[in-house]
Amino acid sequence: MRTIQDIADYAQTGAQALGITKYDLYGSAVDETSVQVDRGEAKQVKASQRSSVIVRVWNDQGRLGVTTTTDVDPSGIQLALKTAQEASAFGATDNIPDFSPEATAPVAEVKAKKVTPAPVPELIETLLGAEKALLEAHPRSPRCPTTVWPSERWIGFISTVVALYARRAALTPQSISTAKPNRKAANPAPLGQCA
Repeated sequence: MRTIQDIADYAQTGAQALGITKYDLYGSAVDETSVQVDRGEAKQVKASQRSSVIVRVWNDQGRLGVTTTTDVDPSGIQLALKTAQEASAFGATDNIPDFSPEATAPVAEVKAKKVTPAPVPELIETLLGAEKALLEAHPRSPRCPTTVWPSERWIGFISTVVALYARRAALTPQSISTAKPNRKAANPAPLGQCA
């Protein structure tokens, strides 16, 4: 997964190449693993990695163009900047949004405890144990596949550039890492219909 600093560097390089002097980025990235078990056996393991970035560019007339991308490689960030720059020609001329006065304030470093995502074998073992305990709890327990998403990592960021080389927000990774189960099954069936 690309780091926040990588994306900020790609944006700065792309903005310089395009002559963009005012822009900002908002984004997030998620790594997620899900496991499904049924009757004591692992049936499915899925992993996904999703990233997205929103790019806003102000042109020389102060008009704003906005675009989004899921391509966080250098070429994807540069294309998003170019697209937002082109869209700014059609931006509103009244009530144009601008940076908050806080956009240029120093950014405090946030220390977030990072939790290492659980490895897949541990997820399977934990879910198999939970399924066994559930099925042994009552003889009429439904025999439905059980799905859980206990391993997830999310990172969000904001980067503001007021003028070329003038200021880029301090990009210390302000990440929130969690290891929490998604308690909703993908397609929960009514009680007693999965035997």
